[in-house]
Amino acid sequence: MSLEVLGWANGSLRIKGVLAPARVSRNNRLYLPEELKKMAEELDGGEVPVYWEHVSARNAVGKARIRWDDVNKVLRYEAEIFDEEAAEKIRSGVVKHVSLGADYEVIDLVDDIIVPRNLHLREISLVAVPGIPEANIEIMESIKLRAVERAVQLHETPTAPIDRPWDKQRAVESLRRWASVDGSGDKESIDWEKYRLGFAWYDEENPEEFGSYKLPHHEVIDGKLCVVWRGVAAAMAALFGARGGVNIPEKDVKDVYEHLAAHYRQFEKEPPSLDRLVELSRLMEPVKSFKLLEYVGLIDEAYAALKELFEESLDTGHAKNTLTTSVVGVGEMEEKKDEKVIVERLDPKPKTFGELCRQVGKRIAESVKLKAREAVTGTSDQPVTHAMPLFRIPAGAPLGLRAFGEVVALERGEKTATLPIINSITFSELTPGTEPTEATQTITFAEVTPTEYGAIQSFTYVDAERMTEDLGAVIARCFAEAAQLSSDDVILQELDSAAGATITPGGKSESELTADDKFTSDLILSALTRLRNENVAFAPGDLVLVLHPKQYEDLLKEDYVKTAMQFGTFDPQTGVIARLFGVDIFVSPRVKTGTGSGVTTYHAVLFKKKDAFIMAISRDLLIETFRDVKARKVYVAGSHCIAAKAKWDKAIVKIVTA
Repeated sequence: MSLEVLGWANGSLRIKGVLAPARVSRNNRLYLPEELKKMAEELDGGEVPVYWEHVSARNAVGKARIRWDDVNKVLRYEAEIFDEEAAEKIRSGVVKHVSLGADYEVIDLVDDIIVPRNLHLREISLVAVPGIPEANIEIMESIKLRAVERAVQLHETPTAPIDRPWDKQRAVESLRRWASVDGSGDKESIDWEKYRLGFAWYDEENPEEFGSYKLPHHEVIDGKLCVVWRGVAAAMAALFGARGGVNIPEKDVKDVYEHLAAHYRQFEKEPPSLDRLVELSRLMEPVKSFKLLEYVGLIDEAYAALKELFEESLDTGHAKNTLTTSVVGVGEMEEKKDEKVIVERLDPKPKTFGELCRQVGKRIAESVKLKAREAVTGTSDQPVTHAMPLFRIPAGAPLGLRAFGEVVALERGEKTATLPIINSITFSELTPGTEPTEATQTITFAEVTPTEYGAIQSFTYVDAERMTEDLGAVIARCFAEAAQLSSDDVILQELDSAAGATITPGGKSESELTADDKFTSDLILSALTRLRNENVAFAPGDLVLVLHPKQYEDLLKEDYVKTAMQFGTFDPQTGVIARLFGVDIFVSPRVKTGTGSGVTTYHAVLFKKKDAFIMAISRDLLIETFRDVKARKVYVAGSHCIAAKAKWDKAIVKIVTA
């Protein structure tokens, strides 16, 4: 089963897809449509956990809801992944499949095919090899993890030809005939759940009235329910008030918008912005209808409506005056939007790192050009700054290690982050009538003071005038990558210096190590044993090992690892072993080094996620532009203010080899 990624919000990744179609799985289990439907109805919108490879609840990485798609006869799910490691692997395409975990009460055996009955869904898992190939993942821009109340649940149907004209009356009549038991279209014979599939909203309190169903956008063509592009666009425009609009509760508007936006993507079109649609809905008629129809993609209809309005209004003499007043109002509103802003923050998160760099690059290019021109015209100098969040780069040199620590963001004016740490207590046998011995429990405080790191580069006025958006994007990418590398360096330095234990081949000191003392898988096992002896609890996926490329090369040459590459977690697309002995493997030339007996030594670090260190951030990546009139240059500076501090030294093991 495959995965499709749509986006992230509030620190969690939102995904959706097919969990199970009605068919035979790879392990010879036949999932009947009536059994899958009954299983979904049993949950009644309730949540189930999301695991890795059907592992126990302590390793849950998210939560999900399921629903039955009666048109396509498949079980669908929507999930929120809150584990950063799992989210990153989905975004990067390493994990592409899901699988269901269910109990059953009865099994029928038909020609060696197992037919489970009375299914009860317990969990959904992210897996490498699914039992049913069609099970997929889509990353969603925004999916509500609850049953939609009055907006019709999204369902996938075939698409009509994109140039098919939209006739609302014809479409509704076809839906009535299709949904009726006898094909008559009469109210008494309608299957209302089936009829509902052609619309975006219905009145759940009066579900057996034709007037309760609004915003049609499907039509039955040659016996099949098809979604019509112009119907989708017309419904989107009507939702926000075009041509009289539609009367539905305000609380349902966003859910209906998401339903229609999904159909835009089905036709490989970018959905119109919700914020812009709301903005246009506040305009006065007739400009509102014209602007909405134009914005949703119905340009011909927009101009036809405008022409019709003028033809009908010529006799009254009011059309010209009304239109002029409305257009001026729009102009005034848009002019206010263009007022100069000195400090900008990119709050809407871009979908990709490249998109982020292009957005920031455009602002850098505009700012650098502005500085050069202001110097010529003699206007006052005000630094223009652009603040951007730090994004983990999916591939490349930066590791993004800060995702594996506890990140503390300092409030404005704070200089130090303080984290209280309390040691655990143990139980002992109690004797009746004897006062228990008081346990010793100490509290310490880890203090972290961020340090500023940064770089600056300059452009002459001549070069600044030639600055393009593409060049600005390259500059933004350079600063973002430099900031990530800086974070990795700070973290690796702290892990190296604060490790609670150091392991070497044969237990030698670092100065005694020779060229024969190479990195082997046995050293990883020794490090795991050391963690267990120090009462550091961990499960597969809880630990991270950062190796130098030399150590990684030696590891790959080991016979045991060669076998693991054939049957284990080796990814042939990236050429990387993602995990060994349950430990996530990362490779970087930035690990710390030392000196052995005539050789360079490399300090690999193995640590437990979230327990090993804290990352204090008083300022994330900040990009500034300013000018020097005397030097006739424009400068672009990037900086951030960060620090790392070991949280629990026993959760860190250093492995030193040649």
